[in-house]
Amino acid sequence: MTFQVQSALIAAIVNLCFAVYFILKDRKNQLHRTFSYLSFNIFVWNLGFFLYKLTQSDFWYRILFLGSLFIPPSALHFTLVFLSARNPINWKLLRYTYAISIGLFITVLTPFFFMREWSIITVCYFFPVLYLCLYLIYKRYSETESTTERAKLKYMIIGGVIATTAGITDFLPGIGINVPQLGNLAVMVYMYFISQSIVKYRLLDLHEIIGRGIVLVTLASITGGIYGALVLWIGNKPGLAIFNTFIASLLILLLYEPIKLKVQDRANRIFLRESYNLQNILNTLSRKMARVLTVDELFSLIINTIKEFPRVTHASVYVLDEREDLFKLVEAIGDHRERIPKFLETKVLTDYIKEKRGALILEELERELRTYEMENGRGEEGRKGYTNDPSSLTRSSPPSPTSPAVIKSVCELLRKMEAQVCIPLMYREDRVLGLWNLKDAGSEEAYSSQEITLLMTVANQAAIIIENYKIYETMKKKDRLAALGEMATGLAHEIRNPLGAIKGAAQYLQVEPSIEERKEFLSIIIEEVDRLNHVVSQFLDYARPFKKNITLCEINKILEKTYALIKAEGIPEQIKVVLDFEENLPLIHADAEQLRQVFLNLFLNAIQAMPEGGNLIVSTTLESDPDKTGTYLSIKFIDTGIGIPADHIDKLFNPFFTTKKEGTGLGLAICHRIVEGHDGTIEVSSQIGKGSQFVVKLPVQ
Repeated sequence: MTFQVQSALIAAIVNLCFAVYFILKDRKNQLHRTFSYLSFNIFVWNLGFFLYKLTQSDFWYRILFLGSLFIPPSALHFTLVFLSARNPINWKLLRYTYAISIGLFITVLTPFFFMREWSIITVCYFFPVLYLCLYLIYKRYSETESTTERAKLKYMIIGGVIATTAGITDFLPGIGINVPQLGNLAVMVYMYFISQSIVKYRLLDLHEIIGRGIVLVTLASITGGIYGALVLWIGNKPGLAIFNTFIASLLILLLYEPIKLKVQDRANRIFLRESYNLQNILNTLSRKMARVLTVDELFSLIINTIKEFPRVTHASVYVLDEREDLFKLVEAIGDHRERIPKFLETKVLTDYIKEKRGALILEELERELRTYEMENGRGEEGRKGYTNDPSSLTRSSPPSPTSPAVIKSVCELLRKMEAQVCIPLMYREDRVLGLWNLKDAGSEEAYSSQEITLLMTVANQAAIIIENYKIYETMKKKDRLAALGEMATGLAHEIRNPLGAIKGAAQYLQVEPSIEERKEFLSIIIEEVDRLNHVVSQFLDYARPFKKNITLCEINKILEKTYALIKAEGIPEQIKVVLDFEENLPLIHADAEQLRQVFLNLFLNAIQAMPEGGNLIVSTTLESDPDKTGTYLSIKFIDTGIGIPADHIDKLFNPFFTTKKEGTGLGLAICHRIVEGHDGTIEVSSQIGKGSQFVVKLPVQ
């Protein structure tokens, strides 16, 4: 069996797959129907040729020519639909072509079919029509202004010339010229290229297909080589055929996956280098995004990372401002930053994105508009649904999110943002939280579908981060409101008691008491006013913006001075204080007075928690942070007092929360604020009846 016969069977199977796939994919699509029809005719031609060579039957010889006769009109029909041709002469020529094919088909049933002249007439009809198709493609190539379309049509012309010319070689042996017969193989490859041009219109996608095709051929060659080596090793030993098949299958199964990964990686590095680099950049970006804490940090990270990709010359990020229903520009790189709008109305864009649920590609949208105009003309019917003011669509709901008017408006918005590709930051399928725009000024079609899919994956991750941050901010707001409510209640309580005492004393003074009584009640008024002043001062200390007077501080000396102050005021005899300071601790940058205030409060709280006496241990150590790089100073206050109930521990640092009769509940809240202002933490653990432990951790810079 010759190579030509074998390749005919393979080509028949491949073209049958094309015919079935496209008719099932979208039978209402005229382009799909005509390509399916062309593929079916090539299938009939190749199958007839294969079976004729096997059987030498006249029946299959007639089937062979039956398929070949309808290849020219089906090829011309597909070409006119593919080019969206509107010239009536071309369509009239198509009708003549069908008429000639039908006429020649009738002669297949007559004895004239077996005459040599009939074959010559058929060949002279077959190839000129195919070259006519290539001429029409070339004519469109010379007329179009689109760089992308010109490049694509150029590939189709070159491939078509090669495939058609290679097809001629199948007929040359009939006239005594022996050359390699590669027509079936060339046509099969060309049909595959055209099929991918239909499914994946974009040129860069075809580049990726070529790269994947190389991977496929390489893998087929390796696995075929394994099987062939085993066949040569066994030789003419039919009894070992089953063993040979088993061993070959086992080796292929074991080696296929690692070989596939290795070949794919190598092919991507060589043939799809930029896509390979983009994937690495986006993988790095995805890992970094997992550690961001704010939306501003997220957008800055996205922009600064993607600019490392050579094919991104312009990039911008818009975020949805839900209060004003606008997209707001937050980050941008490129010389277009001052030109692009700072705000965008959302309705048309968000409605279209929700309908498409994917990236917006300017080149594809413009092609869709051109196709619509070609199919409907440029008269009143062709302009139906269009508006000269795309922004007017934002003021009224269009009849359909995918109408030509909406598409035109979306194109205008993309041009304003100078975006070749607009990647929506979508949360689920109903919320567009932002837009990520990319452009390569050096190319009209800069990003392939696979690259856009990678970008969409990162965009979806960003959308989740944005939504989670919004939820977090909402919860923080609720917590602040709750804390404000507690503060208001506590502050009202702290003010009301002194005011009541002041009011009662003043009322009593109105009835002319004795001088001694007057002095007593005036003392009450002064005492309560001082108490009010203390409450208000502490509240202001807590509420005012945090400021620090940073100096190099030695933590042990601050604690020693604080202890000296406590000791001077008097420590109950039943309480024993132990200072256990680690020596040679590093200096820290801090506000010594504020830290002294924290330590003073913790000293007093510990002493007050041991009314019956006990031990207080104050220690300092240098420790490593298990979650972060660097070290910190740990200052511990450990008492053997009455302890703190478990349900109170989470509230200890809330303003105005206190269990003391005379306390305001602001002391620990202020301590917590001071420690956090030094990028530190304060932790509490306690057991009822056994005591409590307060640990202050301050970073060493």
